[in-house]
Amino acid sequence: MNIVKSDPRVVYFSTLMYRFLLITYPKDFRQEYSCSMAQVFRDCCLRAFHTRGLLGMLSLWSLTLTDYIESAFEEFTRKAAHLNLSRFVRLSGWALILGTAMFLTGVLVGRLRSWHGSAFDPFNLYSRPIDQFVEVLSYILIPSAILLLTIGVMGLYLLYGTKAGLLGKMGLEAGMVGGGLALATCLGGGNFGLTQFLIINTIGGFLLFDLDMLAMFLLFGGIFTFSIAAIRHQLRSSWNFIPLIAGALIPLRILLGYLQEVTTEGFARWSLDMQMANTPILIITSLGLMALGYLIVYDAPKEEHISIGKTGAPDTV
Repeated sequence: MNIVKSDPRVVYFSTLMYRFLLITYPKDFRQEYSCSMAQVFRDCCLRAFHTRGLLGMLSLWSLTLTDYIESAFEEFTRKAAHLNLSRFVRLSGWALILGTAMFLTGVLVGRLRSWHGSAFDPFNLYSRPIDQFVEVLSYILIPSAILLLTIGVMGLYLLYGTKAGLLGKMGLEAGMVGGGLALATCLGGGNFGLTQFLIINTIGGFLLFDLDMLAMFLLFGGIFTFSIAAIRHQLRSSWNFIPLIAGALIPLRILLGYLQEVTTEGFARWSLDMQMANTPILIITSLGLMALGYLIVYDAPKEEHISIGKTGAPDTV
């Protein structure tokens, strides 16, 4: 429906505003009903203005807004009830990107804590009042980041599981197990192991730390294993090496860290070299994860649904 500029100004702008409101409805609903709804609203505006003036327009808008809120809520509730796995896959890509950013922030916060402690101490020259906030923030960012990264691995499994072969599927399954274990140990108390060795190069020493290391080895090692399948089966026409960048360095760093722990000859030099490698490893891995998240969003089916096949593996249909 075309807006008629010869209409009274209040009717013209009311109709224009109403058309903007219709944009917030789901796409299929707009395509079917928006033109007729806009036409009916314009007719009601003309009737209300010519019979009761501005008071009639205010009364019409109060009823319209009430109906708009109710109908929009019903439509989005209906769409949410039919949320399909293809949308989850797309969201998992954004979760991977956001989780990576949160993890980077968490490591930065951890560095602030490692420099001068996290609790505010008025007798400590390096202590600042913001340290109390940093203490709380670090325990929020890391678990949230691990949860989002695990969701990203789930999206990888749903999107590429049937194409990646047995090795790729097993790798992604291990990644999901590792993500769940990492989240459990992270919420179970204590400092998170991966941030410890990225910050202060601490490896081993107690059970919770070792469980953290195992969890992260499974999470990133699973992505690395999937990368081998992605390159072997050419899952995409290009950029199949992205999972390799995202998953290879963290497991390698964990293995070298434990090797460092048992090495006695040249330990001091080895320790220094390992600490210097932490920042490049973190940056390269983060870039790989963000790129992988973008690929998930780009490759996610736009309209198709992903269903579970008879073999229990997800299929794109």
